[in-house]
Amino acid sequence: MKTTAEKTMKSLMQKLDQAESGMEVQLSKEEGELYRIDTMDELPLEDLIDKDHADDLKDN
Repeated sequence: MKTTAEKTMKSLMQKLDQAESGMEVQLSKEEGELYRIDTMDELPLEDLIDKDHADDLKDN
């Protein structure tokens, strides 16, 4: 039997495939969290930094 995490990941992957083919999809909260975590490594650093605190980092 598959775990909840495995089912969520499979569902997310299916929805991403649908989105790539032009279909509109809606992610569940759990799928959204997995997608966000999975894509964090792909984002440039400036997209990960809260714009309100970006100046704080420049000083360091």
